[in-house]
Amino acid sequence: MNDFRLLIISAEETVFDNLVSKASIIIDEKEIVVSKESDSLIETLEKGEIIAYKNNDIIAKYTVEEGVLQVNEEKVTLLAISVQKK
Repeated sequence: MNDFRLLIISAEETVFDNLVSKASIIIDEKEIVVSKESDSLIETLEKGEIIAYKNNDIIAKYTVEEGVLQVNEEKVTLLAISVQKK
């Protein structure tokens, strides 16, 4: 199975916690696509968008502001001050 856990956490609550096949993070007009095979990464965000996919279908879309993205082999975690469902 090539799915991984995606966690999106706002200052108030866990907004999304599910298995996904890939996630696309769009920050300042650049796109970071993460999958189970992605290298570890830590990135700060000012404002961006995250799209979660399961088998190439979009299952969730969020706008985020001021946060930190952490990618490792087990999960992707996005901690943000503000998270809005699109």
